[in-house]
Amino acid sequence: MGEGTTRDSIEKVRMVCGQCGSDEVTRDAWAAWDAEAQQWALRATFDYAFCHHCMTDAKIEEVPC
Repeated sequence: MGEGTTRDSIEKVRMVCGQCGSDEVTRDAWAAWDAEAQQWALRATFDYAFCHHCMTDAKIEEVPC
């Protein structure tokens, strides 16, 4: 976060399916084990997205909450 920026001042968004507007969407990603934190850490996200409402490939759009 930049100087003077707080978590509360960041605009929140939702990721939704560009076709039906559902937020039941997922993306392919890689996670790696972080031994120090003892949990999986997201390392990369990929272009492929899926809408679990449409049950098909999706183009994910970002919309304000």
